Amino acid sequence: MNYFELYDLPISIKVDRSIVLKKYYALSKQFHPDTVAQSDDKAKAQALLNSSDINKAKRVLDQPLLRIEHILQIHHALSSDEKQTLSPFFLAEMMELNEDLAQHASDGTLTEDKAKLCIEPFIVEAERTIAEYKDKDELVVDTDVLENLKNYYFKRKYIDRVVEQFLNQ
Repeated sequence: MNYFELYDLPISIKVDRSIVLKKYYALSKQFHPDTVAQSDDKAKAQALLNSSDINKAKRVLDQPLLRIEHILQIHHALSSDEKQTLSPFFLAEMMELNEDLAQHASDGTLTEDKAKLCIEPFIVEAERTIAEYKDKDELVVDTDVLENLKNYYFKRKYIDRVVEQFLNQ
């Protein structure tokens, strides 16, 4: 299901969250299971599916990385079990980041703020690859755009895993 279509939005990294919220309430009201409480089991089951789709769509549209993942999926550029090969340069940088975070963790100085400070340059660098798309009201999707989004997506997932690993120790 294309959540942008469900919410009547153009495909874009930039989404007006107030519009998403307004559309969420309208769709929730329209397709709420209580509206078919007196109907048959098939109508009740469909209402539950609709509500589930509406809720999942809001969650995806509210979060930039999930939005990018959804854009990749609806354009068949990402499968659910796909693993991306990241550049050796990026992986070397992540090894250095791991070492820095491990050092701070071992000497007891690792805080969430310190982790964010260490990770910030890597996030900024990753976001440069999609900077030209972030403010567009509608994304014109071609193979280059999909490749840049995919590269960004996998880098952010990797970075987020590294930070989470240290913060959850």
